[in-house]
Order: sequence, then C-alpha cells, then structure tokens
Amino acid sequence: MTAETQEAVHRPDFRPDRRSSDPLARLSRQLNAVCTTATDPLEISAVLEASGMTDAACRQYGHDDVFSLAQQLFAMVPRRGATRRTQTRRRRERRQESLLRGVLYALPGLVVVGLSTTGRGIAVVLAAMVVGWGWAGALAHVGHMRIGWHGRDSARALLRTGLLVGIGLVLATVAAAIALTGAVGGADIGIGVAVGVYLVAAGTLLVLGADRLLLLALAPGAVGGFVIATGAQSWSSPGSAVLPLVTVLATAGFALAMTKVSVGAPGGERSGPRRWPTRQEVRLAAPHLAYGALCALAVGLGPVTLGRLTGEPLDAAWYVTLPLVLSMGPIELQLSRLRDTSERLLWRTRLPEEFVRGALRALSRAVGATLAVVSAVAVVCWVVLLLGPSRTAVMSAPLLVCYAVLATCLFLGLVLVATGRVVAAVTGFSAALAVYLAAAPVLSAVVAYAAVFAVLFVVLLVVACRTVRSPLVHI
Repeated sequence: MTAETQEAVHRPDFRPDRRSSDPLARLSRQLNAVCTTATDPLEISAVLEASGMTDAACRQYGHDDVFSLAQQLFAMVPRRGATRRTQTRRRRERRQESLLRGVLYALPGLVVVGLSTTGRGIAVVLAAMVVGWGWAGALAHVGHMRIGWHGRDSARALLRTGLLVGIGLVLATVAAAIALTGAVGGADIGIGVAVGVYLVAAGTLLVLGADRLLLLALAPGAVGGFVIATGAQSWSSPGSAVLPLVTVLATAGFALAMTKVSVGAPGGERSGPRRWPTRQEVRLAAPHLAYGALCALAVGLGPVTLGRLTGEPLDAAWYVTLPLVLSMGPIELQLSRLRDTSERLLWRTRLPEEFVRGALRALSRAVGATLAVVSAVAVVCWVVLLLGPSRTAVMSAPLLVCYAVLATCLFLGLVLVATGRVVAAVTGFSAALAVYLAAAPVLSAVVAYAAVFAVLFVVLLVVACRTVRSPLVHI
C-alpha cells in the first residue's frame, strides 16, 4: 500500500455522508456488512470481485479497479465496535518473533524433563492439561478480539478475570480427578496443578505480547531441567522442585501484573472496562476451548499416556514430544509466511485461477517445510536417545514418528483455525481421538496412534486446500 493510500485510510476527517444518494454512498450501504467488519481493504476488494464487479463498472464510482474502490470504501466506512484510537492494521510478524515463540514452546519440555508420573497420577496431570490448554485457547481468542474491538485496557480486564477463573478451574479439575481416581501421590498433584496453572498464565502473557517476560519466567525451571537432564541431580533430591515452582509462580505473577487495570480506565463503563465476556464472546470462544482441549488430549492421550496407564515401561515418555514442541516456532513462521503470501496473491492476481494455483503452491510449500523440520527434529531426538540404553531408543523411535505426524496435523489445524474453520478442526480431531480410543485396545497403541493421525493429516490437508483456494478467506 502506498503512502498516499495509508494517509487516506487513516485520515480522521475522511468520512463522507453515507446517507446521500451518491453512487459510492449507495454502494457502501449495499456492502454494509463487509465494510463495517473488514480489517483490510483486501477483504472488500475480494467481495467486490466475487460479486462480479469489473474495472469498467468501477469507473462509474470514479475508480479504475476494485482495489482502488475498496480502499475508498474502507476509508469512508467506520468499523463497527472500533474507534479511531483502536483501529489498527495488522503488523507483519518478524522471523525473530516467530522463532522466539518456538523457544517459549520448547522450554516447558525442558522444565518437566525427568518427571515421573505413573498409574493414577497421569490421569490427574492429563485432566489439568486438558483444562489448562482448552481454557488458554478460548481466553486467547476472546483476548485478541477485545484488543481489536475495544483496546488493550478492555482486554486486560477480561484476561485478568479469565486468568483467575482458569486457575480456579484447574484446581477444581485436579480435585475432581483425585476424587475419581482415588489415592494419588503428592508429587502427581503438584505436577498437575503446576501444568494447568502454567498453561493458563502463559497463554495470557502471549496474548498481551509479553514474550520476554515469559522467557524470564521459564529460565529458572529450564536451568533446573538442564541440570537434571545432564545427570548432575535427580528429582528425588531435596529442593529439585524449587526451580520449576519458581517458574510457575513467576508466570502467574507476571500474568496478574500485566492484566492489572486501574478503576475508571476507558472501556465504556463508569467502573472501568467490562471484566466479563459477552454472550457473543462466549459463543465464539467455545469452539476454541474445545480445540485446545482436543489438542491436549491428542498430545497426552497418545501411546505414552496409554502405556503409563497400563503399566508398560516407557523410559522415553517425556522425550517423545520433542519433535512437536521444538517445531512449534518454525510452524508459526510457516503460518505467517502463508498469510503474507495469500495477501500478495490478492494484490497481484487478476484471475481466480491464478489465485487458486498460487494459494495451493504456497500451502504445499508450507506443509513440506513443516514436514521437513519436524522430521529433522525427530531424527536428531532419536540419535540423542540412541546414546542411552538400547531399549529406550528402540521403544522411542515409533513414538517419535507418531508425534512428528501429530505436529503436522497441528499445523494444518492452525491453518483452519486461522481461516475461521475451527469447527472443522474440532470435528477432525474429535473423530481421530474417538477412533484411536476404540482401536487402541485391539491394535498396538503405537500403530493405532500413527494410523489415525496419518489419516487425519490427509483429511485436514484436503480441507485446508479447499479453504485457502478461496479469495474470500483470509488467514
């Protein structure tokens, strides 16, 4: 976009009367739904092209093409729920920021390295992880909506309420799991609470862009995990849980500090911004809560968890997820690149066929890059495990493959969520987990897990291809 266009888009006094009989005003009323909700002129131009608007038809409105006309409509129509102060344009993510997110996803794996939960304890940890991951996903969606529609003060107020409620839900879930499973060791209870609280608090910090604070909070636990991984100390030693506990408490403390809002801050209410979600926000967040919970189940209810529930010895239990967590940074980077490529295609292509070919090529490159990164990380992890006892390496190899496949499924799930097809992602993961739970008792748990998520990968790839080929869909 040129400097002149940006100036026109954000010019405060550029607000013609839309009630007039001017052709442009009438067109803005006809396209009121898209004009009042569009976050970019490209969304309006896509609708204009889809409705059959040609360059010749654009000239009656004083413009040479649909892109120039869309920019004028975007400038003259205020966004619903936004003000001049809160209207912002999406900033392109930089490579360093995406890779930093990858570090933030990977470090928790180092924090929990060496932890051992067996028998009934794994059910407590899994329940806390499902609640924490799902709640963090729903809170992130509503938080980003609040930032876009009402500003950061309103988002902080909502996130603070969500943070406190989420921590309460984690504690209640752990208590319920203990009541259902019976006697559970104190270490398992502590791990479950810590995992759930960390997920909720870390999700809050990521929404507010406090990545460096989260990195600071993770540092103590990562140092402790590294010491244990090198064999210098074990979790049974006195004081081993201090550094991970510091990480969890620091994450929760930073989240509470970042969500503090002074009474009377602008938000549309005398007492300050609205601290509870609206019905519409709850409705929109529900699928994201379900998707987060399903992702947690897919990660935790795999062959490792099933093996521990049945008492099978799996020494590499905490290491097989490394291909997934270490690849999350490159995965986010691929999603950002796919988003930028889609925007460039909207500008540069004139025919729908050209856009479709470009979008499919971009998606295939992103999927190929994700597969390459995850596979490379899985091979490295297997080689590292190969240096240990042979039984560990042999047993971990198929599990590493399973989680490599799952990581690629999660990338395609992110594509669907980013394009508004979260229900499709929820449906796919729900069906896959249901089939896995039915097949695992009959087949080998590892074989069932790999087969189910390989099929899910193909299904999600087909749905993603059908989604990104439409110029009306924005990632």
